[in-house]
Amino acid sequence: MRPNIIFFLIDGLRADQCFGKDKSSYTPFLDSLLQKGPYFKNAFASADGTIVSLNCTFNSKFQSETGIRARKLILLEDNHLETLKKSGYHLTGLIPDLTALKPLREYFENDDCTFDKGPPHLTLPSGMAQRITSLLKSLKNKQPWFCYIHLFDLHPLKEGRIPKNINEFESEKFGDSLYSKTVSSIDHGLKKILENIDLKNTILVITADHGDK
Repeated sequence: MRPNIIFFLIDGLRADQCFGKDKSSYTPFLDSLLQKGPYFKNAFASADGTIVSLNCTFNSKFQSETGIRARKLILLEDNHLETLKKSGYHLTGLIPDLTALKPLREYFENDDCTFDKGPPHLTLPSGMAQRITSLLKSLKNKQPWFCYIHLFDLHPLKEGRIPKNINEFESEKFGDSLYSKTVSSIDHGLKKILENIDLKNTILVITADHGDK
């Protein structure tokens, strides 16, 4: 049986808060994944902006190869979603309600596939976790499935805002900056979402579009 695939893209996630000597966030769930599966400590972002990076990710090409210069997602004929669809996968997702991401919505089977881009941004502890859990439960009788989740939990920091509902992560245990504490919150949310998912028959991908300062 072909495995299901859940793909988390954490907008603005920095690798140094996932592993390495400079890590100050508290991420026991991510740490456990590093022990069980592969990770790429020498991976590099293909671009420094979200849309350009997603063009590279979904088309599996560098920006110079896609020829895409517009600030919107353009899926080429041989993009990964098209390949998965032709292979019999049910395609679903949750993405910010951005016009630039409209081509993704056209592939997703679930009508309720967007969330308000904010501000305020929907985060895992402020309702996103529940929406993801509900979506994954709806896929129980659809095999195999691919689910793309675009998390905006770190995005408020780019605008000088505090992410919603991360009060319980304010202590030094969870990091030495608001950024690292938010990563700790994300780790906690991911664990709760995935504890009821059969990871033996699910490929789990956790990555980012680009880093941040």
